[in-house]
Amino acid sequence: MQRITEYLAKRTRVLFLMDAFGALITAFMLGIIWYNCCPWTGMPPGVLRKLALIALLLCSYSGVCALLLKKRRSSFIKGMAIANLLYCILTSVLLVIYYTELTILGIIYFVAELLVITLLVWLEYKVAVAIDKT
Repeated sequence: MQRITEYLAKRTRVLFLMDAFGALITAFMLGIIWYNCCPWTGMPPGVLRKLALIALLLCSYSGVCALLLKKRRSSFIKGMAIANLLYCILTSVLLVIYYTELTILGIIYFVAELLVITLLVWLEYKVAVAIDKT
């Protein structure tokens, strides 16, 4: 994991693009796939639409950072990590609120999404710390 952190600390554009791509996949899954098949997850369509919109905003932030930032700015990576963490907290709260309505597939999807994003937040934090040390 140390090698990955060092690699991404030197090439932050790759990290921003990874984050943007992941957020785009999330937006697609929530806003297109699950929204049109919401009985499969049990999450209300309005909630799926709002989560997809948030994912698009996160995708936009990461994409703009990847395109415009010339230096390795740990503050933007920290901002991305905090935004992803807040998204995880929101999703966790929604899982609790709608737990009785969710299907097994919905629970599996959202828990898997939380695990992936939490891993990404941890990686972003490690990269930001590595940049600050240099």
